[in-house]
Amino acid sequence: MNAMLAATIPLPAILDQPAPIGPGRRHCIDNFHLTAASVDRFNALLARLGRRAAPLDCDRLATAARELRDGVAGTGEPACILQRMKRLEAAARMLDDNQWEPVDEAGNVAALMVHYATGRYQLLPNSLPTVGHLDDAIAVEAAWPSLQEEVASFLDYCRIRSLEASLRGRDVGGFGFSRTDWEEARQAEYWLDRQRRCIRERSYLPLREARFLVH
Repeated sequence: MNAMLAATIPLPAILDQPAPIGPGRRHCIDNFHLTAASVDRFNALLARLGRRAAPLDCDRLATAARELRDGVAGTGEPACILQRMKRLEAAARMLDDNQWEPVDEAGNVAALMVHYATGRYQLLPNSLPTVGHLDDAIAVEAAWPSLQEEVASFLDYCRIRSLEASLRGRDVGGFGFSRTDWEEARQAEYWLDRQRRCIRERSYLPLREARFLVH
């Protein structure tokens, strides 16, 4: 959880730079050929998810993929992609939990993001070494500002629900525990922690009155 919600590991900066003037030179990642039509469809998805940067093109995507490959050893995925895949996994867990009710548009944005990442029609095949999930990471990046607070709340809900299950001697999910229950439990946890800090910082015993001694 900490790694997922910590400071974001940046994706290649080329992805947020203005499109170059004139046609780009690169259209391939390994033997996979990017097409303008597929990139346009991906840009439409990113706009729905919340991306406000300049639309992507084949050249910048291919350049970003090459930069990521140059920065890792072997065929392992770069840290920036792994971090966003963890965020994607957390959002998918949130959607699958029938006791959690996302607020505002977070549920719709998460569903759109997860549907793309798990669907058949993706910009890049997941089988591409090192960068097969680059498009998924870019989609998560676009959606994350709308999801970060909600996902953090859901993960804390899971933590408190697990504690509650332990206290009850029940399996997680084996009893009703709503968002309202989580909010009440979190408030109680806050006041308990505040009371404990007060106890550490001061004594319940009254201060002794000053004594005057006559010499």
